[in-house]
Amino acid sequence: MLIGGGRRSSKHQKLNSGYDEGSYPHLLQLYTSPPTGNISLHEFEHFAIERLKVLKLLENVSLLYGKGSDEYKIKLQNELRKMGMKHFLRTMNSDNLSTSTNGEAVFEDCRKDHISHFILRLAYCKSDDLRHWYIQQEVDLFRFRFLRESDNSTSIKAFLAQNGFNFKAISQEEKQKLRKELVSSTYEMNNGSFDSNYFYKVHFTAALDLVRSRKVYLKCGYAYVPSSELLSLVANVFRLELSKALARTARMFPVIEEQQRLLWMLNHINEWYLGDDYGNKKSKTRDGITADMINPVNYTFFGGIAFKVIGLFLL
Repeated sequence: MLIGGGRRSSKHQKLNSGYDEGSYPHLLQLYTSPPTGNISLHEFEHFAIERLKVLKLLENVSLLYGKGSDEYKIKLQNELRKMGMKHFLRTMNSDNLSTSTNGEAVFEDCRKDHISHFILRLAYCKSDDLRHWYIQQEVDLFRFRFLRESDNSTSIKAFLAQNGFNFKAISQEEKQKLRKELVSSTYEMNNGSFDSNYFYKVHFTAALDLVRSRKVYLKCGYAYVPSSELLSLVANVFRLELSKALARTARMFPVIEEQQRLLWMLNHINEWYLGDDYGNKKSKTRDGITADMINPVNYTFFGGIAFKVIGLFLL
């Protein structure tokens, strides 16, 4: 990922990466690989601000409504529209991948999501408090997106397969054969909810919390997890992997401390006031440094950390 100087219109930001239809086979992302391509320093700042606005919105709405409730989901969707974050909403519905007439636009939305996640990793890796806040909000964002997909079993199965989850969906024949055991042994399961759920056969070590609390049927070392509980398993994996990634990034962060052009921005992102529209030229600017004031320099993302590379490249 190359980061250079210069400013582009925030209304028409296209990443210098090259459209690749296969880069994002699913809108749900685990962010296991760093992004590639080029962005300007202004885009670096703009993407960070946009994602931070979304994460702070998640935090605020969670104080008003129960996470995952209908009120919570409706409030988030309405507020994202008000904030002009329609591209975030587009990355929360897999139907856009198959029905969109502009595949490049969906690619751009996914790529902004991808890059902005890694930018905030850099900004929020430096202390336990920052890491804890960032992980919680990113997990909540992932859960919100997953819930929007939960009615689409084909989409969820595709996501699990693409990301190497060894969760095998049982057949309808096996489901009906185990009906009595599944209804009696699964938490809050009755005949009505049984018909609307599909079940995954998961090794018990991947569902220890559910097994420990006796929420799932256990047979021959495998837990039979209903679709209603699947999110908890996947979200735990997301949380664990993100925690590990932030710890690695924190250990590598001293390398970037030598690069003053990005260091100020990364050190102050969590302190920025986000009430103004930063895409509006009439908005008040913050005191201090902005992307326009920074001399051009190239950086590359490696494992989620920015490294200076040889030579100058002005976007």
